[in-house]
Amino acid sequence: MNEVDNMVEYLVRKTKEAVIRQLKEEGLLEKEVVYRERNSPRTAYGLKGLADYTGVNLYCVARWKKEGKLEGCYLQIGRKITFNLDKIDEKLGWKRKDTLKR
Repeated sequence: MNEVDNMVEYLVRKTKEAVIRQLKEEGLLEKEVVYRERNSPRTAYGLKGLADYTGVNLYCVARWKKEGKLEGCYLQIGRKITFNLDKIDEKLGWKRKDTLKR
């Protein structure tokens, strides 16, 4: 990216923040709005979240993790685990939940 692109992204981000702040002050926005960045990975939280995404049994997902099939596809801090679904799809060779290759 060049300087112009960086400046445009900065201005867009600051404009979004200003609009959200203004809407909150006027009482028109009750919930916090979270914008997903264009290049941010899709994620699933917890083994159940991954089981729901893949459409397989929870115990199957736990077994995959234990056997190391999902190595490098998740971040675990204590009991909290976050799966990067883009890496999961790549590692398992799946495109989407409804088009599983088994």
